[in-house]
Amino acid sequence: MAEHDLDAFLLPHGEIMGLDDAVKALSEEQGNLFFIPDKPTPNHEFCKRFSVDIERALSHHAGSTYQTPKLDKI
Repeated sequence: MAEHDLDAFLLPHGEIMGLDDAVKALSEEQGNLFFIPDKPTPNHEFCKRFSVDIERALSHHAGSTYQTPKLDKI
């Protein structure tokens, strides 16, 4: 997918991760369900994959789980 085909702000965490990293993460994790911890640590599976900053951003909107969207649905 060409870089100009997507707007980082359309990706669930593109504005935090940056477009290239968000596309890469979503490509690798499409459809996977993650538990979002109440108290994030860098060693938690979600935080290792996406970052503590993204966990904090999503915890206010996604609840306790987050299913990674498929790129073709964005």
